[in-house]
Amino acid sequence: MKRLTIQEVARMTQMTYLTRIPTAIPGDQILVHNQVRPARHLGTRGFRAWLSPREQVERYTPCACDWAGEIGQHFRVKPVDAVRVH
Repeated sequence: MKRLTIQEVARMTQMTYLTRIPTAIPGDQILVHNQVRPARHLGTRGFRAWLSPREQVERYTPCACDWAGEIGQHFRVKPVDAVRVH
């Protein structure tokens, strides 16, 4: 089975990865970031952000971390339930 690249996954899920904080979010999109502690500069410590279609909002959870607070509400990936390793 072929392993997908991040670009292929982004295309399939209609995600647009960001290289900088946007000044505005299109009405049909939401701003999302990963579970890494937010950083002002994208890419720092593995922090990533992207735009995702608004109809996929159930995949994410609202975030109150104040990262990019100047552009309003944003979301983060839902936490993965801890898995107990034996």
